[in-house]
Amino acid sequence: MNFKEFLTSKLTIASIIFVIIYQIIMSIVYIPGYQHVTDHVDRTKVALVNQDHSSQGKKIAQGIKTGIEKQHQSPTVKKYGDVDQATKDLRNKKNLMVIKIPANTTKKIMQGERIPLKFITNPYDDETSLRIASEVQSAVVNSLNTELARAGNIQVITKMLLQTQGKQLIQEKMQQVAAQNPSVVANQQARVATQQQITQQVTQGIEKQAEKYVQSNPVQPKTDHISKKGSANLAIIIGVMLISLGCFISVMSAAILMFSQFENALLKVSSRLQAFLMYEGAFVIISVVGPIIGLLIFKQLVHASTAVFFQMYLQNVLMTFISVQFVSLFTFLLGRIGILINLPLALVQTLVSGAIMPVQLLPAPYQFFYYILPLPNSYQANISILSGVNLDKIPGYDFKLIMMGIIVAGLTLIVIYTRKFHNKINENVS
Repeated sequence: MNFKEFLTSKLTIASIIFVIIYQIIMSIVYIPGYQHVTDHVDRTKVALVNQDHSSQGKKIAQGIKTGIEKQHQSPTVKKYGDVDQATKDLRNKKNLMVIKIPANTTKKIMQGERIPLKFITNPYDDETSLRIASEVQSAVVNSLNTELARAGNIQVITKMLLQTQGKQLIQEKMQQVAAQNPSVVANQQARVATQQQITQQVTQGIEKQAEKYVQSNPVQPKTDHISKKGSANLAIIIGVMLISLGCFISVMSAAILMFSQFENALLKVSSRLQAFLMYEGAFVIISVVGPIIGLLIFKQLVHASTAVFFQMYLQNVLMTFISVQFVSLFTFLLGRIGILINLPLALVQTLVSGAIMPVQLLPAPYQFFYYILPLPNSYQANISILSGVNLDKIPGYDFKLIMMGIIVAGLTLIVIYTRKFHNKINENVS
């Protein structure tokens, strides 16, 4: 065989086509998804709970809402009357964070103390939500510091000093003027004009005095987490997604090899059902063995507890076996080129998993895949195990996974009984 024959062989041409298709798939899957996210940040929500119902408290709340929403590509602010409901929606990913204005905010301002502003976040939220929440928190704190330090606090403290010191100062100065020039007091018009002038002078003096009491950073932000297991980092959030994704990708190649073994079983006069049950039985063992080493490495890297390891292990055994059903459907339907369908399914799941961005920011086709593919449910279950948040929802995630597996396995059986298989096994694949 010369180089020309080698280059024009079916396998070489198929390899070239596969490389081109793979890069096209990467462009089609990822670029539209990320582009859509940056253009629709306003679909996300920030919860605002104002427990200070004074006029000053309402003014602060409205200033926070307006300040966030006027920014380009910023979340929408939703006002809540109950911090518990806002926190519940945070757990359920209906908002990115909760901003709480305490009931004593105006009192703190009047006393010249720092303003306690509370931010409640989910440290195990997706990467995009965490970034947006961090940007919002910084913007709110900086804006309030600037506004309250130069305007709100000076005005409030000036008013307070006028009430406590101003009247006495004005009265003393009027007495001094009356002693020096009694005619001013005797003339009504002159007395009023003199009192206005003295009041203005006293006010200006007190404003300068008030500036000494103003703090440069009056806002005292405090961040609370809904997770009781500390904070997460990008390695944990993305790592959990990759562990689940690994369950799906690992069985893609295995399904191609096992498909050949299935055909081999048919050649040995096994019934289609019997061959399929042997195929599934082999993958049960693969699903039990497959996740162990990867999860042990993950456990060591993120310092997870043994209890968390075993819970995640069971979760990933289920994810691996359900992934088998998905990749098997297209492998049995299209043979070994079924990977051209399975590969895009694996890629799209990285976007819809819930680790990188909230699903509501994705285009409608991606949101469809969110509900029919296994990775989002597996990721949410694993992240709940790690964070301790929404542990009661794990049975629901697992139920969805099991139902997906049953439905797809049923479709695979239909394909097995309706398509034709090779009468002779492909020796190159074997």
